[in-house]
Amino acid sequence: MPAWAAAGLITVLVRGAAAAEPTASPAAEEAPQAPARWLRVGLEAWSTTGSGEWQTVFRGTDPELGPAAGRSHLDWDDLDSLLTVLDMEARLGRLFKATVRYGSGSIEGGSGTDSDLVMAPALGADELLLLQSVSSVDGDTEFLEANLHFIVSSLLEWERVPVELDLFFGYQHYRDDLGIRNGVQTVVVGTPVLARIPGRLDSRYEFTWRGLRLGTGLKIPVNPKVAVEGRLAVLVQVAYEGEGFWNLRTDFRSAAPNFVHDADSGSGLELGLAVTARPWRRVGVRVGYDWMTWDASGGRGDSSPRTPRGLGGGAGLSL
Repeated sequence: MPAWAAAGLITVLVRGAAAAEPTASPAAEEAPQAPARWLRVGLEAWSTTGSGEWQTVFRGTDPELGPAAGRSHLDWDDLDSLLTVLDMEARLGRLFKATVRYGSGSIEGGSGTDSDLVMAPALGADELLLLQSVSSVDGDTEFLEANLHFIVSSLLEWERVPVELDLFFGYQHYRDDLGIRNGVQTVVVGTPVLARIPGRLDSRYEFTWRGLRLGTGLKIPVNPKVAVEGRLAVLVQVAYEGEGFWNLRTDFRSAAPNFVHDADSGSGLELGLAVTARPWRRVGVRVGYDWMTWDASGGRGDSSPRTPRGLGGGAGLSL
């Protein structure tokens, strides 16, 4: 079952050019010239917030309810992180350029909700919220993005027009490693409660997303030192893998992981808008906003390598 969410990503960066474009002589400027090959390397600071959700469904027989179907649903919110990002851009001649970004950071101050729901003929048409608990969430996150850009504006001989339009194809990887602690039970068999979960909750979940990127980018100079940039990317062939370790579940094996799940029928979307300024020849500043969402459904799960738990499920991630 798919799960979508939405949140924001604010990007602030200072960018230095490892090798800037050479300055043309007055004579060379009289005729259009193909851009020289160059490399820019930047260090970025991303202040991010995110949310995510995961769900699995199962069927079985309960001693009291008889035939029953259930689902387990996990929600994470306020996954705030300050990412350090290495950003590289290389011009590969007149028609192509390549971009690579890698970032990592720590997640702090998050919250999680774990809900178990069940449906059975004995309960009528209603879905019973069997158990629910809340917890604090922290952890680590990282991502990698690599793209090859085809510069359409150069092909159309827009050399005298400063607008740059490109189409790109690339690969994206994203991983969250979350720690779940300080659990409090809020619902037991449909009845509201407020009780700390017995024992020391120290569960972990690791989620990995991989996908291909297809998109377009646009850069519009406002003046020689300031430009507006936009980006739209569709994520396809998204594959998702997750591993969990529930340390208080005695019916699962005691070694990690004691829950695994995956899906490969996912998709996603990314939007970005930024303003860049280049007050000095080799140093620039960029302030922007990015939004991204991933979704995968129709996967499979296993609560233990020895005990199949059911088929079907979904997961969603938003930044």
